[in-house]
Amino acid sequence: MSISRNDEQLLNENQASTFEHAEVQATVIAELEAELVRLRGAVIRRDTELACERERYAQLVASIPSLPKRFELAARVKALTERIESMRKDTKRNSEKPDVASFFAPLHIGN
Repeated sequence: MSISRNDEQLLNENQASTFEHAEVQATVIAELEAELVRLRGAVIRRDTELACERERYAQLVASIPSLPKRFELAARVKALTERIESMRKDTKRNSEKPDVASFFAPLHIGN
């Protein structure tokens, strides 16, 4: 069985197209691999900077012995402030309610 000239031409065109497609894919893969290397570098740089900042923070905390206690006290002050504000709102709400005893006082029959 022999291949006609027309079939041979189609085969050659198909091979050329396939080769071009493979070249494009190789270029895209190379670009993606380069981007992957850049992104990995960025992650390593970010992680390194984060580790350095954590170390600096640990040194700062260690250099001020009272700092943890100060943070604890600041949190307690915040909680107490919120509680006082809540109690003020409750007091204000209760003061706006009518006094039931004074409402019924005129009806009091007695001495």
